[in-house]
Amino acid sequence: MYESLLDTDPVKLYIKNNCDHLLSLEFSIDVFTSDKILTEYKDYYVKSSDRKNHPSTYTNKSGVYIFTCTDTGFQYVGSAICLNKRFKSHLINSVRVERGGNNPLYSAVQKLGWDRFIWKPVFITDNHMIKFLENNPGVELGYNSLYILRSFTQFEARSIEQAFLTKLRPMLNGMYKVIFPFVNWQKDNENYTDNDSVKLTVESKDRELNLTFPSKNRAAVSLGIPNTTLNRYINLQNFPVYSPILDRKIFLIDRTKPLSSDRPKFEDYKSISPISDVDLYALDKGKLFALNLDKETLYGIYDNPSHAALTLDNKSDNKYIRRYINLERPVIVGSNKDSVYFVMNPDWKNDIIRRIADRPGGRKKSSLSKSIVLVDVKNNTSLLFETVSDLIAFIGKKAVTDTGFVKKYMNPRKLYKGQYEFYYENEFKGTITGKGPRRK
Repeated sequence: MYESLLDTDPVKLYIKNNCDHLLSLEFSIDVFTSDKILTEYKDYYVKSSDRKNHPSTYTNKSGVYIFTCTDTGFQYVGSAICLNKRFKSHLINSVRVERGGNNPLYSAVQKLGWDRFIWKPVFITDNHMIKFLENNPGVELGYNSLYILRSFTQFEARSIEQAFLTKLRPMLNGMYKVIFPFVNWQKDNENYTDNDSVKLTVESKDRELNLTFPSKNRAAVSLGIPNTTLNRYINLQNFPVYSPILDRKIFLIDRTKPLSSDRPKFEDYKSISPISDVDLYALDKGKLFALNLDKETLYGIYDNPSHAALTLDNKSDNKYIRRYINLERPVIVGSNKDSVYFVMNPDWKNDIIRRIADRPGGRKKSSLSKSIVLVDVKNNTSLLFETVSDLIAFIGKKAVTDTGFVKKYMNPRKLYKGQYEFYYENEFKGTITGKGPRRK
């Protein structure tokens, strides 16, 4: 893919000057003696309230990181184009029950909690997309150039990750072989424009970034932005959208149309009509059905929206399916971009208690419904509240659904207003002196 660039192309010149070591088939580096290992990096305790060494410090930085369990000493080695973005995705993925059984790291986190883990970058590599844009402000960068720079970034980080995996054999990694997803790139790809001929330009607020894409689909994939979100922000001059790939906010511009001062428009799901011409109550309970546009031909059967999203699109986020179940609104899925309706028996969809009980691990209380103890260290009392909302109302907070501040005082434990401590009932070792009132 690199050889397809013209010798005068700024991207090719950049690669020659900055990635020459990656072009060699014999590329290797002894990561354990290299001065690129930044020993001055400090450990970050994942649940620490001190953000001094937080992964956000490494925004736009690529490289290799390690999670270490403080209880067992077991480690997990990973690499990322953006260390901060990857850290956040670990936190999100770890709470999904279905991930625990297949991933040793998430299984350990679900058992011990993130407060038993330390995160630390151990090797920083160049993010060649960001570095190129910083060195070449205003240069127009096309889809293939961005892809090439991203691939070099990923190749270097993952090659060094492989060295760490081979040397350390960390217990919390499910496999010790790194996958390089870009090896099947072909030069023919540069002429591919999907079925969408709308050309998009991407700019940053400071105008230092200027990218072009032959289609909206290409822009969505390259920028890591869902198609629905991308379409919502095109030509909105006052509202940038965040790109997780570039790790910055950007403006999306279709130069064939005028800019707009409007706000992003979000679809009102409540206004969509219930699906017609389908006997929903005749469907087997507990299954999600995908129907072709004729509403008769079966496209597929799935256990739930998560199963459908993973099977059809290899996605962990299933909102794009879940929000349209039993509505007169088809969803585009699969590699062929098929339009299907998702339907399920309403009795099962509405039986929330049963659905929760049937999840792996059985029924679980949400953070709002957990019983919680309020300890008054000055008056030496311990009141038990049925829910966090009851406690919040008792201490005078107006937003009774905001549990975030409670958790901040629980992990690590510290006094709220210099007087109160919070404990979930199952974690409290003291004596309950009374029962807190229910909120009105």
